[in-house]
Amino acid sequence: MRNRGVPESANSGVVGRRTRRHGFFEFQRRQALPCGRRTRDGPSLAPLPLRQLEWSAALYRRVARIAAQTGLDVIESTEAGALFLNRIAPLVIRLHGSEFIFRRHSNQPLNLSVRWNDCLEAYSCKGAAAITAPTLFQANEIINHRRWPAGRVRVIPNPISAALLRASLQFVRNGGSERLVLYTGRLAPVKGIEILLEAVKLVHGRDPSIRFVLAGPWQMPHPPEGYGLGLNRESANGIQWVGPQDQTEIIDWYKRAELFVMPSYYESFGISVVEAMAFGLHVVATDTSGLTEVIGNHGKGSLVPKGNAKALADAIIRSISQPKPAGEIRKELQTAVQKYHPDHVAAETIKLYQAVVSDPGRKPVPAT
Repeated sequence: MRNRGVPESANSGVVGRRTRRHGFFEFQRRQALPCGRRTRDGPSLAPLPLRQLEWSAALYRRVARIAAQTGLDVIESTEAGALFLNRIAPLVIRLHGSEFIFRRHSNQPLNLSVRWNDCLEAYSCKGAAAITAPTLFQANEIINHRRWPAGRVRVIPNPISAALLRASLQFVRNGGSERLVLYTGRLAPVKGIEILLEAVKLVHGRDPSIRFVLAGPWQMPHPPEGYGLGLNRESANGIQWVGPQDQTEIIDWYKRAELFVMPSYYESFGISVVEAMAFGLHVVATDTSGLTEVIGNHGKGSLVPKGNAKALADAIIRSISQPKPAGEIRKELQTAVQKYHPDHVAAETIKLYQAVVSDPGRKPVPAT
């Protein structure tokens, strides 16, 4: 059983379904506005700790009913909403990245609400039989933050979508791409969106033919209009925000783009980067956190300092003006992407589940 979602969108509505694979249940939270953020129609939503408790209680009740009917061997959850799940079955925590970590890396205030929520997530992890993270960077970071013993967190990368991987293998980049720079993901402060917007102005001043597409939900502190943007409307600097996209639409943007950009202050992994690499796109990203580990220093991308708009703009112009041969890039990146193949990741995950289930004492499973 896997609980998927992020703490800032926690909601007490729990949707559960059985997948086509026998004995596997998936529970998801219904979409909600970010916690603690003021809406246009009224006061801010409940602080993070209250939402954490509300979600954990709702999920516990739903999962407990399923467990009473069919039994559960193991539960996998993110660190959000998992406060009581280890009372039902051995718990595997899949680290997503907490609001505390996101705010610390993007220099946002760590208020009392965020700190309490961090304590609740630590409590959830304390009761876990095993904890996994998608990168060694995130594993080491949380080990140091929580003062856990070395080896407490096992590294299992995030998988690329099987459908997206198939589409990338069938696609051949023939040099007909638009002069288009693509960003996919949440538009939030921790993603370095304000730095990207500054860099776009610099790029536009030097080469107005370069266009930018931002695909993802808006989670910035001010409305899009405050940044000169509008949904599906190209700005004066050549930026088009297209909002959230489904997988078919995202695949189309990967095919149309010539360059991918990821200006984040922090990424526990960066699945969008892996997807872009699968389609043979050169990646310009910040030299920080999990991005450095995913991209590496083997010609698969250009790394720039975080928070530096000029360095980001320079790398964008350089990369789009002096592209490598498409065939050479494709061969390099397809090889790099294989470690994120869903079959490989699934095999590692099942191996961990088996170790957890076979441990009668339900003691923490060490990383190997």
